[in-house]
Amino acid sequence: RSIWIHYLKIDRALTERVLFDNNIADMIRAITDFSHAKRVKIIAEGVEEKDQIEKLMSLGVDYLQGYYLGMPSKDIIQAL
Repeated sequence: RSIWIHYLKIDRALTERVLFDNNIADMIRAITDFSHAKRVKIIAEGVEEKDQIEKLMSLGVDYLQGYYLGMPSKDIIQAL
């Protein structure tokens, strides 16, 4: 029996450093590339700055969560 995931969430420990650490950005790109090849969508949490949104979208993130977008909620917001 096969179990499959539909979403993978990237922890804020990575998203909060994505603007300043190229190794983190490379890691997120690798995660998104692999996940998309397996048809898994990526959610980045801990988005607190506009610049993070642009960077994460450029790295292939599908959905965003964080205080920049709104107060905590069970909803996720799609990265356009």
